[in-house]
Amino acid sequence: MHRLLLLCLLATGCGDGKDPAPVGPSGSASAKACAKSEAVRERLAPIDVEVSRVPVPEGLTLPRAERGARVPDGGMVVAVSGAAFLVDGKEVKAEEAAALVERRKQMLRESGMKPLEGVALALDAPKLDSTQVAAFLRGLGEGTALYVLASPPEGRREGVPKALEKGFASLDSMQRAGALAVELKRALGRCPQASDFFERLAGAEPAARAPLLKNKLPEEVAACGCAVSDDLPELVAFALAADPPVVGKHVVLARSGATLAVGPASGQAFYDALPTGGAALAIPSP
Repeated sequence: MHRLLLLCLLATGCGDGKDPAPVGPSGSASAKACAKSEAVRERLAPIDVEVSRVPVPEGLTLPRAERGARVPDGGMVVAVSGAAFLVDGKEVKAEEAAALVERRKQMLRESGMKPLEGVALALDAPKLDSTQVAAFLRGLGEGTALYVLASPPEGRREGVPKALEKGFASLDSMQRAGALAVELKRALGRCPQASDFFERLAGAEPAARAPLLKNKLPEEVAACGCAVSDDLPELVAFALAADPPVVGKHVVLARSGATLAVGPASGQAFYDALPTGGAALAIPSP
């Protein structure tokens, strides 16, 4: 998931109400590289754009895992630290968190929108309370897909660029995306090729957006003779990797299946004991 990138593209590329044109050749492939296009290429090179990224709250420490399932873009993120559950920026108890998930499912069904693809559960491993996790799961419907998140080795998120530092921490996700879109428009302002590329990117397949941005933006910057701001590389790096990389264990809640380990255990041991591969996980008994 590159959620900040998606929201930013919506703010950047869809403001005129028209459907963005598909991403395709812009005639810039043969443009001569210049210093700023190379700066963009070099800054983005180490960023993994294939891994799932989820907006895990800062300060929350996930279990560790070298590999795991990809987390779908259409999942709902629920963060858990002790008895506190964070859903859509709101801190609630376990039962209310589950009710919010079920309410989201119902809203999507009634509106004819794409169904919720699952719940991305971010556990604060040092503060795990498995009884609270069990209470949350009891409130979810049978068949709910659950992705319990873990952090891969050397997983990191990009820091907030200097242009966004003031007041950024106090903004919600939509406000952050809007603030980033404003700064990107400023940074791209004298480079119509790159600006048009961002607009076309909003119409690309979701899974293709981040790789396209990483691989093609340097060419678009070169096509306008590098008429972009010096801080463009940092802004784009943040758009791609503001959220940390994650892997997940994928289970599906069912009336019968593997039993959730409830009791004293470290967050890591709790994660390691979970099945994966879409296995059935029995909804915990009261």
